[in-house]
Amino acid sequence: MKTILKKSLALAVCVALCLTAFIGSLSVSASGTATAVISTATVPNGTTSTSLTVTISGSPNIAGARFDIVADATKATLGTPTVTSGASVEVSTPETGTTRFVVVADNVSTGLASIVVTLPYTNVTTTAGTYDVEFGELLEVAEVGETLMTVTPTDGSITVQAAHVHDFSGAWQSNANYHWKVCEADDTIGNQAAHTFGDWTTTVDPGCTTTGTKTRTCSVCGYVESDTVAATGHTPAEAVQENVVPATCNTAGSYDSVVYCSVCDAEISRTTGVVIPATGDHTAAEAVQENVVAATCGAAGSYDSVVYCSECGTEISRTTGNVIPATGEHTWGAYTSNADGHSRTCSVCSAVDAGEHDGDPCSVCGYTAPVVACTHVVGTVVDSTPATQESTGSLTYICSECNEEVTVDVAYTRFARANDVGLAAESETQLYFGVRLTDLVRVMSDGANSSGTWDNIIMRYDTTDKFGDVVRYDDLSKAETTIIGSREVRKFSYGVASIYMGNNVTGTVFVYCAANDTWYSGTQMTKSVKECAITMMSGAPTLFTDLLNYGAAAQINFNYNTSNLANEGINQSNATPGTASVLDQKVIASSSTAEYPATFASFGAEAESKVLMNVEFQFGKSYYADYVEQYNGLKVVVSYTNFAGDPVSQTFYNVAGYPNAEHTFAQIEGNNRRFGFQFSGLTAADLRQPVTFNLYTADDTKLTTDHVYSIQSFVYAQRTSGSASENLLNVLDAMMKFSDSAKAFLLAA
Repeated sequence: MKTILKKSLALAVCVALCLTAFIGSLSVSASGTATAVISTATVPNGTTSTSLTVTISGSPNIAGARFDIVADATKATLGTPTVTSGASVEVSTPETGTTRFVVVADNVSTGLASIVVTLPYTNVTTTAGTYDVEFGELLEVAEVGETLMTVTPTDGSITVQAAHVHDFSGAWQSNANYHWKVCEADDTIGNQAAHTFGDWTTTVDPGCTTTGTKTRTCSVCGYVESDTVAATGHTPAEAVQENVVPATCNTAGSYDSVVYCSVCDAEISRTTGVVIPATGDHTAAEAVQENVVAATCGAAGSYDSVVYCSECGTEISRTTGNVIPATGEHTWGAYTSNADGHSRTCSVCSAVDAGEHDGDPCSVCGYTAPVVACTHVVGTVVDSTPATQESTGSLTYICSECNEEVTVDVAYTRFARANDVGLAAESETQLYFGVRLTDLVRVMSDGANSSGTWDNIIMRYDTTDKFGDVVRYDDLSKAETTIIGSREVRKFSYGVASIYMGNNVTGTVFVYCAANDTWYSGTQMTKSVKECAITMMSGAPTLFTDLLNYGAAAQINFNYNTSNLANEGINQSNATPGTASVLDQKVIASSSTAEYPATFASFGAEAESKVLMNVEFQFGKSYYADYVEQYNGLKVVVSYTNFAGDPVSQTFYNVAGYPNAEHTFAQIEGNNRRFGFQFSGLTAADLRQPVTFNLYTADDTKLTTDHVYSIQSFVYAQRTSGSASENLLNVLDAMMKFSDSAKAFLLAA
């Protein structure tokens, strides 16, 4: 130990003489304790270098140490070791497989708490296994104070991992051209090859004018390729007769000979005016009585006996003055009366003398109508306050029967509530609240169910607009019954413009129980389109990401609530990439050359917060008196083929009492022959569909040529105008992406 320490001290020029003196005075008796630890290392197969450390620690501090390291040099080659700052190291090889180390603190008077020697290894074997690196027989540690220490050693090792073998046992992945597998461990691609397709199978049969779809499947990976099947063309059926005018005895009849397609019923050809020859001589029918004068109790009556031709209706003979014997004078009984009128009966001939009341009381029979109190039916809601568990609420409405303002108390029940919430996409996003019918039956103990009437349910919505004002809407509509999960639900919908997708909407249910003449309300539900879309995101990530991007673009365009953008925090990797392609789709006029009383003056659309189509039409001066002064009798017919290929037709009247009578017409200021119409019935998936507008009178007289427009046309016009702002173009692009996502989602469903 002394000799080796002296050799090591020769490396430290500044302290060599002092250390020699220190080593010469070492005592061989143990005093302090120390630990000597060789670390372990694990290397991947093929990694050729690593390192271990030898850490010597003790109390009191360590002045120096010497030790042997034994390792298999065929498994790894030891390089030049290094030591921690404040110490020096000397290395020798006393025998094969053994390396001897001498380490000395630079200042042996104070020593070090620990000394770390780093052992670098190269040429690490590729044979998997664990290879020991151990202390040899020599292991001595000297403390400050010239005394050897009691040492506890811990050996180390180098572990070489087994070589990696790719695992291609996972599922096939594919695109339109190839399939492949990916190693589960390191994502290496293997087994890539072109698809092996089977025969084509028709999945959607073609129609006469519509194409079908065929598919074929790769037998290796299951990838399905789709292609179009051409339309078949019409198949004529046997001719049928229409517009038949029967022949009479002396007048020929006629009919149209029409050939329809036996597959789709489309008309292929029509031959009009096919002649039915006259039948010839008259055929007498049974005699009938005409000009009958009824007999009374005291006077005879009379009648004409007339014979007509049963084929053409020509009168063949008439015998007048046929007698009906008198029945004698009437003997009237007492009047019987009800709310509809009064009557009396002749006791001789059973003749009935009946009439309506002439007043109240009636001067003829003395009938007095009973006084019936109005039972009140909810018409327009004036105000409402929901009940809570602690306080009674109230409901004020105008009765639709007597127009009286009625205020009633509202009691609390936990069953008057909205249980479900979701989204639908029309011209603006619909946030719907679902009321479970099982809960309604518990409230409406008169036995109402899904097949009964539900006029006694009100859904109240509360939200805020872009000015910060509270907006309240009371929905008295007979909302549709639908299935959500496994439950029957009464579904009420509330339209939310795109800029309000981040705003909360609170739904409150008011229910009337006829059994105890009591109105109830319960727990309110508060949701936003944004919250619902994020909740439903996993089911259709692209659809709801594009929806919220549309809402956010509208918020930015209007500079509204931009601190709470609809798409904030969502995963944009689900969004439709790029810019929504928009084809040039111009207004298409009918090819008819007929003159019509009115023309379409302009077309337009709005899409910044909700989707609207605006149409203006103008009457010619010569038709003003005939149509414009009575334009409330007009109607607009809107027709189109929706995204799924189904025909849609809607009629909008401008007369109270007709379906869809929503005052959709308005005169344009400054031109009393020009009127405007606004259509908001498109679903989100139909924004690329051409829509045809026609103007008619109430008796179906057509007033205009066909005119076609679409939201896609409007977007194209905005893109090419050069005047639309960048924010507006972003709104339109997001809107069309959402439309395409909605169409793809609905077609896939």
